[in-house]
Amino acid sequence: MVFSDDAFCDDAPYCPLVNPVQGIDKIQALQAGYLVCTYQNWEGNDNSKRRARRHRFNSLVSAARDVGVSSARHRNYDLTSSFDDFDWQDFIAREQLIRVVMWTFMFDKGFVLFNNIPPRMVIKEMTMHIAWPDSIFQASTATECAREIQAFLSRSSSGSYLTLCEVFERYCKDKMDPNLRRVLVEHGASHLFAIILAIYSTIFQHQNSLAGNDQLGGIRNALDNWKLTYEAYLKTVPIAEPYETADSLQDMWRRPGFSRHTHEFYLVARALVSRMSSGESVPGMDGSKGTPGFNEYDQTSMRQLNDLITDFLGVHLD
Repeated sequence: MVFSDDAFCDDAPYCPLVNPVQGIDKIQALQAGYLVCTYQNWEGNDNSKRRARRHRFNSLVSAARDVGVSSARHRNYDLTSSFDDFDWQDFIAREQLIRVVMWTFMFDKGFVLFNNIPPRMVIKEMTMHIAWPDSIFQASTATECAREIQAFLSRSSSGSYLTLCEVFERYCKDKMDPNLRRVLVEHGASHLFAIILAIYSTIFQHQNSLAGNDQLGGIRNALDNWKLTYEAYLKTVPIAEPYETADSLQDMWRRPGFSRHTHEFYLVARALVSRMSSGESVPGMDGSKGTPGFNEYDQTSMRQLNDLITDFLGVHLD
């Protein structure tokens, strides 16, 4: 029903920047499509997983593009104002759109990692803002939300309106500005998860190209900068992510979810870069010698990833 719903299939022009609340049906349709793909991919049988990966997810990506990735942006708030006219519903709609587009992008990179399938979305098109801290999104009232936004912008106004593409480019540079790192730490685990998956997607594209290992410099920079940012984030977790645990059913949605495993994705990326640098090959399913990286594509079993993790058990990776 989700993928035949009018709100999901409608490709009429729609600009969330003008009135995102007016298009909330479209945003909710994207969320529903994302959830269906998630359930089918993780809980379905092999046929359901293939259907979600090969067909339904393509429809989700197309629907997100119809909305316009670059339209997923926060409003520019004036810190000199009193926030008396703060439109909470407008903020909620914008943040929901940013998050569902970002999670669709990350889902795509998950397919790249787990199933060795070429990405459907590229980092260059991620011209949407990165999600703001959960303490803002999870505010219980308009007043609390406005207060959190004001405090956040007063601490990090210079990096609050960066796009995901811009942030990724900063990670790939040799040295990241310490002030920018501090700002990114405030954005929390979701941006760290998005960046490490984007790094992995870049690794996939590199290992399937004819470029030599001298092109790995940007990837190594990104991994080094990610590690430093992640370590800085861990020191501020009680402040940046106040809802690490939930004592009641009503608060379960506040938990960090899958992004709490983000460091494990970093280790997989490090392992692959190490293997590519050494020129070590991954045998094909027929036992033939392959190239560094994974050699079987669009695999439902995730066997190649399991084998890589097994190979690196006991190996120290910084």
